[in-house]
Amino acid sequence: MLVSLETYRTLIGAGQSDSLLTEALGTAQSIIEEHLEYSLESSTRTRSFDGFIDRALPLPGYFITKVETVALNGNKLPADAYSLDGYFLVLVSPPARSDALVVAYTAGLTQDTVPQSITLAISLIAQALLANVGSAGIATNINYGAGGAISLDPSRYYKYFDLVDRYREAV
Repeated sequence: MLVSLETYRTLIGAGQSDSLLTEALGTAQSIIEEHLEYSLESSTRTRSFDGFIDRALPLPGYFITKVETVALNGNKLPADAYSLDGYFLVLVSPPARSDALVVAYTAGLTQDTVPQSITLAISLIAQALLANVGSAGIATNINYGAGGAISLDPSRYYKYFDLVDRYREAV
């Protein structure tokens, strides 16, 4: 979870229990990730390329922090055979053809690196979720999608999603 309970309480203040607040923050982060169409949490990811390979290969996911391994047809390449340029893996000497190039890399944010706009958006969406909890602990004004997934109407809470979109444009 990118926003800690302490950060939320500093920004918003709260009289909610830790467990309810943790659930609301996790759900708010999931809503933003669904809006952005990628995970924000730092994790190791894998991308495979087959066929003809360009010199610069896009790696999905923002805030790439480290390339773990690059393997061409199952053989690990030395670190000086590639470099990272923004969101692209750049091969020093790309092969003419490859059956498989597999890249393992770490990308994403941590509580220490999350931009303020995302922290604020997660906190405000969590606040909206908590405001919609009925007296019996049941959400009353929240949309439930497939599999019980919770979502908020972006047209009603557009200001929160504007913060997210400004973040997306900045990266």
